Amino acid sequence: MPFGVWAFLWCNMVSTILMVYASLQALTAEHDIMTAARDIKAKPVYFSLEQLQAIAAACIPAGRKATAERYLTEIHGHNIPPSEYLDRVFGLDLVIQYRGWVIGLDVTLDRDALPGKQRKQAYLADAYQRLGLDK
Repeated sequence: MPFGVWAFLWCNMVSTILMVYASLQALTAEHDIMTAARDIKAKPVYFSLEQLQAIAAACIPAGRKATAERYLTEIHGHNIPPSEYLDRVFGLDLVIQYRGWVIGLDVTLDRDALPGKQRKQAYLADAYQRLGLDK
């Protein structure tokens, strides 16, 4: 096999390994946040899929909602977990109740993503208010 083919295959393999590693790091970070929330006696706030879909229909921009729902349906069929819907449509990894506050958490390991996450928070402020978030 020519060297160029080997180089191409090697680069694709390394790229795939890095993507999987980054995904595992993100999942680990989300798990760590959930564990920390449990450790401080924060209570998770749960939503039904129907609740989330009703709120999304009322105030999530159509393009964002359609893209997320298409992806979720491809992955989960018609059995979409509410936590996945919350993540993909509302951009929240976890909602907790702590010391009287209802707080939405969006976990990231990428500092460069923070400005985009702040824009998203402003963009989805009405949705977050309808979810009952204080912070």
